[in-house]
This record gives sequence, structure tokens and C-alpha cells, in this order.
Amino acid sequence: MQELCTKDDLILVAYRPVERRLLADQCENDIVLEIASKHKKTPAQIVLNWLLYQNIIPIPKSTNKEHIDENLGALDFELTSNDIDLLNNVK
Repeated sequence: MQELCTKDDLILVAYRPVERRLLADQCENDIVLEIASKHKKTPAQIVLNWLLYQNIIPIPKSTNKEHIDENLGALDFELTSNDIDLLNNVK
């Protein structure tokens, strides 16, 4: 998909990219949790940052001020190339 988008100069948009139970509040993925701990970020912030790194525009939905602030916190750090490699291989 990413190759097609690059070739045709398309941008992907991810609506509601953070499943609060799976990727945020109750995340159980060891890789995501380890990277979040290393950066002192939440799993949701790691996922949003990773999407942005791939030139995917995430549009997280929230009416909760804490979640909105958390979403904005995905913008103030940079994942390492090793982090990206690990996240790219999460199953």
C-alpha cells in the first residue's frame, strides 16, 4: 500500500487510529509498551507518532480533554530507526 501511495503521490488518512482498549488504555503488546516506557510516552502516543513517521495522517477522535492532550503529546518526540523497525514488525 505504501509503495502505491508513494508512486501515485497519495496520502493515507487513518480515521480513529487508536483503539483505546487495544493500543492505549489496555495495551498488552510488549514492544509498544517497551518503546513507550523508553520515551516516557503512552502507547497511544507511540502509535500516532509511528503513523506520522510513515506519512499517514492520523485523525484520532476524542471529546475527552485528557485524550486530546495525550494525542498532541505524540508530536514532541522522535522514534529511533530501531523503534520504527520494531513497530513495523509488530503482529
